Amino acid sequence: MATYLVTGAAGYIASYLIPALLRKKHQVVAIDHLPCPENFKGLNEIVWKQFDLSRSDVLDEIFRQFTPGCCIHLAKPDSQALDQYTPEARIQAIYSSDFTSPAILSAVKNYLALMEAAIRYGKVPIVMGSSDSVYGPNMSARVCERSSLQPISAKGLMNFMMEQSSRYYSLRFGVDITIARFFNLYGPWRSGWQGDVISRFCQSMTQGDSLQLYGNGLQQRDFVFIEEAVKSLEQLIYADQRGCSAFNICTSQGVSIVQLISMIESVIPPDGRIECAAAIDFQSARPGDLHCAIGSNEKLFRKTGIKPELPLAEGIRRTLEGMGLSALRRLTV
Repeated sequence: MATYLVTGAAGYIASYLIPALLRKKHQVVAIDHLPCPENFKGLNEIVWKQFDLSRSDVLDEIFRQFTPGCCIHLAKPDSQALDQYTPEARIQAIYSSDFTSPAILSAVKNYLALMEAAIRYGKVPIVMGSSDSVYGPNMSARVCERSSLQPISAKGLMNFMMEQSSRYYSLRFGVDITIARFFNLYGPWRSGWQGDVISRFCQSMTQGDSLQLYGNGLQQRDFVFIEEAVKSLEQLIYADQRGCSAFNICTSQGVSIVQLISMIESVIPPDGRIECAAAIDFQSARPGDLHCAIGSNEKLFRKTGIKPELPLAEGIRRTLEGMGLSALRRLTV
């Protein structure tokens, strides 16, 4: 049995990862600024610590008491929090003494605090959750881990800064860091979660609401079902990884947003269908949105022997079932 420290433990990825670690009889030290979710209460294998990672004294105490064998860093602000600051607020934060805002600086500062603690207590290996947003507007059909990093969104900038910090700390101090670049995750809706585009579309379509779509809908995305993404992450955690290296967690398959809407409509039972063409509310493309975001998972497969490959239509069906729908149609695509 090993002890794993998981930050962002109240988040969506952690809600699947922590049970997977517990099934392997591991102990989990869970850190989040939010209280322990109801489904984790009463489990002896989980030690829940509610505090902000900027509290280095509390972080030191946790490392001394539990001596984790690996840190899994999933603590990130949501996209809305990243973009809510005005230019004046950002400038003020940069010149302030505490760097508590905007959210990008706070997230990077917290990650630096975690890496410093990991180094102080025996160079504890780290697995850091990142995303495909670090690639930016690459022209290649499938981006691999060697593709250039040119983030054009707040989320991409935050992850880029954390990835570059990882490389520096690994090279300078010898700590082993694995970077997991998640592409577009989706899965059953969870109370209190902001949700992904597929979950939001499923909810809107089953309720007969219009769909808000930014851009022309032809942008390509690589959608990864949450259970397969976490399975890949778990294998990276167990892998013997030296130095600092990044891995795409993706399916290597792309689908446009308008195709996605058509697939969701095809899975919903006839009495719950809507006229998609009339229900789409087209909005102007948002700054930072990419036209093509499809990844290559060859490096992940070479390292772990597995890769996400659940067909999107089946993932949509499972998402809808998780929302309580039954009698769903099955697609073979």
